[in-house]
Amino acid sequence: MTAPFPDWPADFVQRMDGRACACGSAPAPGDAGDRIRVYAGRVSDAFLMRHAAQRGYAVVVWKNGHAAEPADLAPRDADRYGREVLLVGTAVRRHFAALKINYLTLGNQTPHLHTNVVARYADDVAPGALLDPVGAALPEDRWRADAAALRALLTGESPLVRRWDE
Repeated sequence: MTAPFPDWPADFVQRMDGRACACGSAPAPGDAGDRIRVYAGRVSDAFLMRHAAQRGYAVVVWKNGHAAEPADLAPRDADRYGREVLLVGTAVRRHFAALKINYLTLGNQTPHLHTNVVARYADDVAPGALLDPVGAALPEDRWRADAAALRALLTGESPLVRRWDE
């Protein structure tokens, strides 16, 4: 049988509708070899990634069942997801003293709702250009210290969380 969209993976339609979603509907584990969970929100989990072109790359992942797009969510859920993404982005910007934060909600490879939160700097490795999404492994001690600092900024009683939790 020929794939309905020959340039896409044969199971892409099933990935989109959740039947073949790589993320599944269960919340992601807290830590894995290349990521540390820095935030567990109501509708998303956020992870600081170790393999990155530069420090400050996090991924916010929708955790309440399968959704491929923000528009697949109920308006209240979409609003909450957006707030949690902005909360994580604000914490990344503050901790890493980033010049700019890029928010990338893609899904061409993994069509489960997630947003890449990418810190950009005055001394950026690629000013004005896209970064390689999978860079070298950042030094483990620094990566773990950054994750701990982000977790502290993203705890329930921090002023930052209260600002986005209205």
